[in-house]
Amino acid sequence: MKWKLLLPFVALCFMPSAVWADVKKEEKKEGAKDTVVNGELIQADLKDKVRTASYSKTYTYKMIEGRNYQIDMTSNDFDSYLRLEDPAGTQVAFDDDSGGFPHARIIYKAPKSGDFTIIATTFGGGSTGKFMLVVKDLTGGPAPKEEKKDAPKDVKDGKVEPKAKEGANAIELKFGKEQNASHSGSLTNDDPQYKGNKLSKMFTLPMEAGKTYRIDLSSKAFDAYLYLEDPAGKVVDQNDDNGESLDSRIIYKADKAGTYRIVATSLGGKGTGAFTLSVRLATEDDAKQAALRQRVNKIFNASAEERKETVREVVKHLEAKGKKIGQAEVQMALGVTQALEFAKDEKVAAEACSQFAKLFAKAEDTKVSGLAKMLEGVSRRLSLMGNEMEVKGKLLDGKDFDLKDLKGKVVLVDFWATWCGPCVAEIPHMKKMHAKYNKQGFEIIGISLDNSEDALKKFIAREELPWGSIYDTPNRGSGLADRYGVMAIPLPILIGRDGRVVSMNARGEELTRLLEKLMTEK
Repeated sequence: MKWKLLLPFVALCFMPSAVWADVKKEEKKEGAKDTVVNGELIQADLKDKVRTASYSKTYTYKMIEGRNYQIDMTSNDFDSYLRLEDPAGTQVAFDDDSGGFPHARIIYKAPKSGDFTIIATTFGGGSTGKFMLVVKDLTGGPAPKEEKKDAPKDVKDGKVEPKAKEGANAIELKFGKEQNASHSGSLTNDDPQYKGNKLSKMFTLPMEAGKTYRIDLSSKAFDAYLYLEDPAGKVVDQNDDNGESLDSRIIYKADKAGTYRIVATSLGGKGTGAFTLSVRLATEDDAKQAALRQRVNKIFNASAEERKETVREVVKHLEAKGKKIGQAEVQMALGVTQALEFAKDEKVAAEACSQFAKLFAKAEDTKVSGLAKMLEGVSRRLSLMGNEMEVKGKLLDGKDFDLKDLKGKVVLVDFWATWCGPCVAEIPHMKKMHAKYNKQGFEIIGISLDNSEDALKKFIAREELPWGSIYDTPNRGSGLADRYGVMAIPLPILIGRDGRVVSMNARGEELTRLLEKLMTEK
């Protein structure tokens, strides 16, 4: 992961925590046309690398260039969330409720052929339960025949096959007198593929129960990524960035003695080039930081008091770093706020953001200090429920807009963009609600985060949107996304007649339910 802390408005974009999603496949049941998976998310599953508080399962699906696909995830147990990554591991689509709350749907046209990755996860962190995943090829007629290519060992003709035994040629590491071990080597295209799609070198290391080990993978050729498996072959930790560079680091306390396996690979699994792997016993400071990171990773399921204590410990750690706060501390702090927001603990999350912002502002690293304003905005947004919201700016026709002028009406403030699939998918329902309740005092104001004002105007004209829109850029005097720390869209905020926020996620059936209630109240 590069030193880019935000992926603006594409997904919830706090930095992922140390636990990244593992590629875990289940048996696919193929019908005549559709691919169907009946799965279940459980607490033993690894967390998604984007929605870091959410359990996930990941599937490989072969797509053909130029064909359109519909991916549906439905569940009666949780709010479904889908992500789609291309063969290079880049996220190309995501969705929460386009299948109708609480179901997710992605419709995607493949720009090239290859094995795409479907990530089935949840909107709310920590949710578990059964789900169904259905993939449909929407393009009429049979798929064109392609030149036969060697498939990954565990994927053949779109079907999951038993994988060949991995790690048969693992390199054995042993500690010398200095209690460390290292290996310099290279990842090549001829290396075995870990979990079917990641070029890798594998190592074994005897560990003693109760001892803490520090494992570092460094490379100037690729973005390093590490996996650690216990003697039973279970992934017990994984890491992308060590908090200082593109290198990766795992600090792990062995709970049992035995031979552990270290997998050296790259983010995305396709990187090649020289690397160095080093292992040593962790220092006391290493161990303390690892223990704190573990607390952060468990904050979603923690009690209210445990959450507050974790926030206090993170603040204390940041204070100790002073001006030397770096990427590792940023990852930790944003992981806390993200998990708290997912857990609907907005009050504690807002307080944490406010404290983190003050500490970030003192950092020597301008990339860190520059995040202070963003965190202030997140804190402001998380404090909106039950309070009044300030929205001022210029509409596309040049007229001034002030939300206060609409007091006495029910108003939907919708942060959106024309390139956002879920945003566009919600527009027909918004039109329906506007037509039904506008004469009774329901208004919508769009806050567009588009890159082009011209594209926005053309879209609004084509779709005949009947409500006003603000093109949100600082040079137009708004900067509303910054003011409220908007990290993901759509963000539909519903405001009651008294001017106070009543919902931060007024979409689909939730918007319908709320309007039925609010529009009948006097």
